[in-house]
Amino acid sequence: MELVSDWYRISVDSAGRIVEQMTNVIGIKNGGQGSLDVEPLVKPASASKSIKVCESDFVVRLFGNTSPWIRMAGLSGAVAVALGAYGAHGLKNVSDEQRAVYETANRYHFIHTLALLAVPLTNRPNLVGPMLLLGTVVFSGTCYVHGMTGNQDIIKWTPYGGMTLIFAWIAMIL
Repeated sequence: MELVSDWYRISVDSAGRIVEQMTNVIGIKNGGQGSLDVEPLVKPASASKSIKVCESDFVVRLFGNTSPWIRMAGLSGAVAVALGAYGAHGLKNVSDEQRAVYETANRYHFIHTLALLAVPLTNRPNLVGPMLLLGTVVFSGTCYVHGMTGNQDIIKWTPYGGMTLIFAWIAMIL
């Protein structure tokens, strides 16, 4: 069989999903050698109905929705850049150890901000997202505070943030 003619219109529905509308289908060439028999593919009444094509398509899932996790990643990235700039230009009179802890906080903050972008692609975004966010706030937040102030009491919470981040990465594979 060989397709003779077809017309498709790809559009996006109100929820941001790609839909395909078959607007004109002439038919298919059927038969043996040189045969030009044409059979209709669809009834004309059903030719204008929309059908879902790729609800789970990678690009649609990543960019086609307004996931709160994408927005949260944007906010987290902006905060990471601002804190990185502060660490590079405004962090003065701190020890080398404090500066190293601050830089570690900023590096992990950036890494997990990028991980937040992948949350909508996971099987359990409502588990992975909060764990990544909480882990980043606790781990990086305590490191930021220690790096800026030298406060030794706050650093005892850092391992809890790190463990939460580890569990979030594990939750991505569930």
